[in-house]
Amino acid sequence: MENSTLKNESKLAKKIKKDLKGMIGKIEIQKPRRILLTSTRKYLKNVLNYLKDKRNYSHLTAITCEDNLKKFSLIYHLWSNKELWFQQKLQYPEMNLKWKV
Repeated sequence: MENSTLKNESKLAKKIKKDLKGMIGKIEIQKPRRILLTSTRKYLKNVLNYLKDKRNYSHLTAITCEDNLKKFSLIYHLWSNKELWFQQKLQYPEMNLKWKV
């Protein structure tokens, strides 16, 4: 069952990559029923609208942040009616942050 699920996700990932050509940098299947899309802030609205209108996501479950001290990413966790999680990851470039203590 897991292999057939991964085949379905692989087909879906190819379709999404084709539909969103130029708007997403990377698409990866993290595990069964979980697809990660990476893009820039410029395309956030387009990608989220596509996922809502064409891939039937119905619920934004969380927004999390990944920080590696030089850059950070916001990750939008979306739930689809098809029992599929989409994660839209926005990567922000290196920032010159100065902390006052």
